[in-house]
Amino acid sequence: MGGVTKLVVENFKSYLGKQTIGPFVDRFTSIIGPNGSGKSNLVDAISFVFGIGSGQIRSSWLGDLCYRGREKKKKPSTSVSLYFQEESGDETVFSRGIVSGGDSSEYRINGKRLSYAEYAQRLEERNILIKARNFFVFQGDVEGVGMKTPREITELVEKICGSDAHKGEYDKKKDAYSQTVEEMNGVFAKKKEMALETRRLKEQKEALSKMSVLREELSSLQRRYFLYRLFHLEERAKGFIGEIDKKRTQLNGVRKSIDELAVRRKRVEGERDALFQDAMEREKDWRSSEREARARKSEYDILCEREREVAETIKNSEQALKDVAEEAAIQRKRRQAFINELSMVEQAQQEEQTQTQAKMTKEQEKEYRRLEERAEEETATERAALAASEQTQQPFHKKEKRLLEEEGEIERRMGILFGEKELQEKRMGETMGILQSAERRKEEEERELLGLKEKKKRDEDRCEVLKEELRVVQETLSEVKQGEKQTQREREMQETLSKIRKMFPGVHGRVGDLCEPVQKKYGAALSVALAKSIDMIVVDQERTAVKCIEYLKEQRIGQETFIPLDSIVVHPVDERLRAMRGARPAVDVVRVPDGLGRLAVYVCGGVAICDDFSTAQRVCFQERLGVKTVSLEGSVVHRSGFITGGVSRETRLLEKREAQKLEEARGRLQRELEELTKNKRVEFFDNEERVCELKGQCAVYRQQLEEQAARKADKEKEMEHVSCSSRALQDRRAELHRSTQKTRSKISVLREAIREKRRGIYEEFVRRTGLKDIGEGEAKRTAEKRVSLDNAVSRLSATIDYETERVSDLERIQRGIEARVEEERRKLCEVAESKKHREVFLATAAKAADKESEMGGYEKSRKENEAALEKIAEESRSHGKELRQISRETVGTELLLDASVQERAELLKQCKMEGVVLTLAKGSWEEIELNQRVSLDFSELGAEERETADMAPMYSARILETKERVLGMTGTTLSGAKISAAEDRLKSMAAEIETAKEEGRVAKEEYLAVKEKRKGLFQKALGHVTEQIDSVYKELTRSRLFPEGGSAYLTPEDSEEPYLAGLRFHAMPPMKRFRDIDQLSGGERTVASLSLLFAIHSYRPAPFFLLDEVDAALDNVNSSRLVSFIRRCAETQNTQFIFVTLKPSCYSKADSLVGIYRDPEEETSKTLTIKLGSF
Repeated sequence: MGGVTKLVVENFKSYLGKQTIGPFVDRFTSIIGPNGSGKSNLVDAISFVFGIGSGQIRSSWLGDLCYRGREKKKKPSTSVSLYFQEESGDETVFSRGIVSGGDSSEYRINGKRLSYAEYAQRLEERNILIKARNFFVFQGDVEGVGMKTPREITELVEKICGSDAHKGEYDKKKDAYSQTVEEMNGVFAKKKEMALETRRLKEQKEALSKMSVLREELSSLQRRYFLYRLFHLEERAKGFIGEIDKKRTQLNGVRKSIDELAVRRKRVEGERDALFQDAMEREKDWRSSEREARARKSEYDILCEREREVAETIKNSEQALKDVAEEAAIQRKRRQAFINELSMVEQAQQEEQTQTQAKMTKEQEKEYRRLEERAEEETATERAALAASEQTQQPFHKKEKRLLEEEGEIERRMGILFGEKELQEKRMGETMGILQSAERRKEEEERELLGLKEKKKRDEDRCEVLKEELRVVQETLSEVKQGEKQTQREREMQETLSKIRKMFPGVHGRVGDLCEPVQKKYGAALSVALAKSIDMIVVDQERTAVKCIEYLKEQRIGQETFIPLDSIVVHPVDERLRAMRGARPAVDVVRVPDGLGRLAVYVCGGVAICDDFSTAQRVCFQERLGVKTVSLEGSVVHRSGFITGGVSRETRLLEKREAQKLEEARGRLQRELEELTKNKRVEFFDNEERVCELKGQCAVYRQQLEEQAARKADKEKEMEHVSCSSRALQDRRAELHRSTQKTRSKISVLREAIREKRRGIYEEFVRRTGLKDIGEGEAKRTAEKRVSLDNAVSRLSATIDYETERVSDLERIQRGIEARVEEERRKLCEVAESKKHREVFLATAAKAADKESEMGGYEKSRKENEAALEKIAEESRSHGKELRQISRETVGTELLLDASVQERAELLKQCKMEGVVLTLAKGSWEEIELNQRVSLDFSELGAEERETADMAPMYSARILETKERVLGMTGTTLSGAKISAAEDRLKSMAAEIETAKEEGRVAKEEYLAVKEKRKGLFQKALGHVTEQIDSVYKELTRSRLFPEGGSAYLTPEDSEEPYLAGLRFHAMPPMKRFRDIDQLSGGERTVASLSLLFAIHSYRPAPFFLLDEVDAALDNVNSSRLVSFIRRCAETQNTQFIFVTLKPSCYSKADSLVGIYRDPEEETSKTLTIKLGSF
């Protein structure tokens, strides 16, 4: 396939002088070098030599591509030459240089100068497409390819396949074909119009022969019609006279009933006023009593609650007083027991001493004393030592005694604290009980308050519902009144129409009554189309309309608009409307009586009925047929472009019974709303006040409980402190006992020595007297006596003092509780005294209840009175309506009688003016002008015509139809010439149609030819790229874990002509769900973009492929896959790859390397080349 062998640059960007870069003889060459060395400038040089513009190679103009050194001066010449080896082995040199000035460049091949077009053509012969840039990928282009829109991808494929070369011709042929089709449609429409005109002229020619017959038929119809009308006018006038007499009799009876009702209403209104005054006074008294009752009830509830609280407090205080008294009695007993125990100890000691003395005689006692003195002398030394030791031990004894006293004081304090703690716990229990009771009452009141709130909310919701219902009822009543007004207006209009139809036979009726839709779905649209003319009255002739107008003016009935059928001008309906989809002329969907076809064309000939609003807009704005369009739902698009929306809501007219029900509902709703509104909800507010009061009490009790708990905690803390002090004293006493152990041991030894000596001295005396161990017993008794006495006195004295203080504390607490009980009892007496309000409350409540029941009775009387007044008012309204109705009917009948008389005279005058000859039974035609009465001969009329009163429309229709037929046949003397001219135009139109068909066929063939050519090129390229992209992407994403790799595909948005729409590119990496390309990571998007580039390049592969750092966003794994793919393509497809990269994992697998480095001394970029095959 050939490839690049070397590149020669001269003063190009960072390359100074002429430098040869290469050779690029291998199929896979990597260009490496540090940043700023000139790698990208090398890529720019290759792009430059292949004709890429300066704006695409990082420069604003060609002069920026010239080398500039430190002096910032351009070198005299700048050029790049690329040596390309052909498949045949020949070498071709492509050169591009910048001419002097840097404003333009020149192109050469093998030294021969060529134009840019020739240069590009030579490159395209070697599959090097400058416009498609299929031979290189710039740095950053990979990311741009992945982010291209579907339309941009389509343009890229078009450039590769070359179908964009046919784009201009395709657009031109397509526009020409579309224009030809439009011209053909216009010619066909003209032909259709000409055919219709020719047919219409032929029909007019055939009607000329029937005109004379129709004139005779018209004269006969007019004579019988006038006789028929005059006969029934006279019969109707006789009926009107009898009906007027009957109506006058009814009027007298109704007036009498109205006078009687006025007398009754005056009497009932007087009763109502008196009842109202009395009710106002009683309601005022009831309101006052009700307020007083609420106040008394509130005071009574507070007193009852206070009484209950005081009684409960007294009960708890008495219980506490009883407990304190019992505890004080127990403490007194304990103190007395300790006093008795002390007395018993002292008494026992005295008895012991007395008993010892009583055992010896006087001689023995003398001998004992002598032996005692001897023992004192012999043990003097030991006793002196013992006394010294005891003297040494004396401070310790005092200290120990003091410690024992402190322990006794601590035990006493501990007992006091324990008692106070129990008292606080008891008080806390009492307070807790009171708090729980208050909270229970509060919860009960809150539940009751919640119920009252729910009731209040229900009442408020009910009020809102009642207000909404009342609003709906009032709106409905307003609609009823409006509907009554509308009904009255319609009734008057109908009466007016009836009068003029009776008087003038040429009156057909109103447009709205004559025009009906052929199908129900066209009703709304037809009502809008006929909106302006729906109330107009249709008459046969203009003079009939004039007579009707004069009659309305004379009778002052009102204004009406008339449509005379003989003078209206109608225009033919545009036949193009019938050929349109979703639209039709309004004439085709309206049904009118026979003979009134011109009326339908006149009132809705310029209106088109469309299936929907969008079709209406299209017909009006795009087709521009000059008609007003109306959609089926009633939306209007006017010729001027003004748009109005749908039909108005029809007001529902209620009958009299429904109106009465609404009045009753309104009264009921107003009364119920009044009852809910005037309810003051006193119970709710009283309950809310009690809840607030109980919340305050609970807060006070909680505060008391917290204070008591705090005092208890203080006592416990103090007890803990006292306990710690006791343990410290015990430790000190133990330490003191340990420190005096040696001295106590010495004292024990000395005492034992003294006892042994005394035992030896007293041994003979004891043996002789029989007293055993008298010396030892005396010493022992003396010591025990002293120790026992000291311990007992200390212990019992401390205990007695503690018990005495405890009793005093309890007595003080008892006195405080007694004082509190006395105070609470005093409060209880005050509350009992205040409860005398109960009788006042009961009396006030009973009074309020009686007055409330009286108000109920007054309310009942008021309602009965109002019902009576309402009944009288209803009867008055009924009689008033009846009176007005009879009066209107009488006046109407009189008017009808006058109209009948006037109509008879007008008919006679009309007969005379129109030349209709009637047979007279009395009088002459001259007397008609003098308003004298004439008699007619009606013998010509048959029995059916005399008995049937509704044949006038039939006669009018036949006369009008005959007149229309006669009028339609007039003015047709030149119809033959018109037909010949129309046929000639129709023939010339046929030739014009054939010419248009031929032009359309040629334009279509040319358009299809270029379309197939462009589509073939694009489909071929798209098929190849679609087939290649998935395999390329799989190879770039395949791994051991995912041997199948990912998937990628292109989807055309337009399968018929894909080059007119976009190509959607989707890529799914292995084991990942589908998502848009812009949602992929940078590396995934790069791999997807490379697969798209490689697939597109494979369609028209250039002999070499230049990649500029396309692996920048890839990791090592994806980079290795990319290099493997490049090596495979280089080997199998014989394509040369030049890869600019910075990654060792990429350039280490290349066949050769071109290294770029910067020479700072010469300020130029230089290159080095090495083959990797030998490494």
